[in-house]
Amino acid sequence: MSSHSSQAYSLKFKDVRGFQIRQVIGGGGFSKVYLAINPKTETSAACKVINIFASGSSGDFPGQPRPSRKELEKEVKVHRMMKHENILEFMDAVLVEQNDRYIPGLFVLLELAAGGDLFDKIAPNYGVEDNLAHFFFYQVLQGLNFIHSKGVAHRDLKPENILLDSFGNVKISDFGLCSVFRLNGQERTLSGRCGSLPYIAPELNEPGNYRAEPVDIWGAGVVLFTLLCGNTPWDEPTRHSPEYSAYLTGELWRVEPWNTLHGDAKDLISRLLAVDPKRRITMQELWVHPWCQQRPSQMMGRAELAQRLLKGLTDAGEMEITEPAVPVGVALSQQSGPSRPVPSSQNADVRMDDDEEDSDGSPAIRMPATMPAGQFTQTIGMISQWAPNGQKILVPELTRCYSTYPPSNILPILLEIIRSIPDSNPTVQYLNPPPSSSSGSLETTQDPAIVHLQPTQTYVNSPMNGGETSEEGGRIKFLLRDSRKQLLDGALVITALKDQTSGAVGSSIIMKRARGDPLEWRKLWYKVRDHPTMSPKVYRPRQDRSDSTFF
Repeated sequence: MSSHSSQAYSLKFKDVRGFQIRQVIGGGGFSKVYLAINPKTETSAACKVINIFASGSSGDFPGQPRPSRKELEKEVKVHRMMKHENILEFMDAVLVEQNDRYIPGLFVLLELAAGGDLFDKIAPNYGVEDNLAHFFFYQVLQGLNFIHSKGVAHRDLKPENILLDSFGNVKISDFGLCSVFRLNGQERTLSGRCGSLPYIAPELNEPGNYRAEPVDIWGAGVVLFTLLCGNTPWDEPTRHSPEYSAYLTGELWRVEPWNTLHGDAKDLISRLLAVDPKRRITMQELWVHPWCQQRPSQMMGRAELAQRLLKGLTDAGEMEITEPAVPVGVALSQQSGPSRPVPSSQNADVRMDDDEEDSDGSPAIRMPATMPAGQFTQTIGMISQWAPNGQKILVPELTRCYSTYPPSNILPILLEIIRSIPDSNPTVQYLNPPPSSSSGSLETTQDPAIVHLQPTQTYVNSPMNGGETSEEGGRIKFLLRDSRKQLLDGALVITALKDQTSGAVGSSIIMKRARGDPLEWRKLWYKVRDHPTMSPKVYRPRQDRSDSTFF
């Protein structure tokens, strides 16, 4: 490692308003999102670190634009004034210049959406029940109404920007594409073309300016359809899309899932997704629409909310794989030696560990005592019940599983699966010496996509790597296109789980999304996890079959 690289990795994170930067919980490209802890107030937050000093213009992958200071300043200025219970709270922003002490970048301190992504909990092609869709959509409308009251258009309303707090309440996020359309009572039309094709309003594909509010109303319509049906309605609102073309003729209403919409829900969807923006329903009309009226379901308990939200995944047996009732630690302990008790999510200790290591020498990433862990997050399965030393750990992703096989067996299999997907461009970082052909694994030592990271290297424990180390494991980073030709950016993280009594080693496998549609991400997860070469390695307690309902 060069002296320049060693110096870069020795830099520390600067505290932001008393918050210390801890583990990576999301992000990709030029930015990463970290869990931030304030030890004095015992509160938690999220800190988005944007590398505005990056050289080049591609970030982690080719074609990714470098963030503009002007655009970031606008985003910060607008987000700062958005104080509403259904909008992710902006707390502070600090610019750290390049120096010899701290990691440089724009540090944006935000409310921690401890409940994760709303659409990460929804089964593809399944959706949620009508009352539950109403519960979440009503909050989306409340947040959107406040944004418009400030004369701002969000312009990027889509599933991946709908987050949940620790109580399961909606938090609208990401004001990177927002625009001010009304100032001092004077409204202006907009001209900028932006957003993701499956969610943009059709008028953005036409020449000329457009009114701002109807664009967000259309986005809300796509969100509601996705809630009810478990899929976005089309790839893009143009005649290049067969689904959209059929929508224009009315034929789409005769096929699934459109023909499952009835009554007030069907009427509301048709008015939200009116092709002519002049005929599209307005925010004022939404509040008096029969489907949008308040319901008793808005008062449901948080544990019940989580159970109903996960119904599609639970009915398909997915949650038993994500967070098994019989933890993988039990299976590992039975491989050799006496069995040892494994704490459940109800009785495991929850405490903050700054620098403590597990007995095998690997740094522990445990759930801080300040992390919100209410009934919703506990029931939703985001607080994992099994970890080394029986600690609870924060696992924001539900795209995860376990295996009784060690990472040296799992990593090569997953790498070949990702490689089989066209244009996935995987790169691998091993957190220990790579597997060799003598162990029965794939020979990868001559592979240019492999980066060997010895445990003694500073890089492995550096803040920019999130401190995700283990006795054995690694990550496979990739970028590919989903079924709608939109980008999916993320990584498979494989970490060793060692039973300290028997010495048996298994694996935790998590697919972490940096960007992309949550439902498309889950479809990819099924494709990877249930691949014929991987499926037999997945720990599936009390299941008689290894296939997935959705794959």
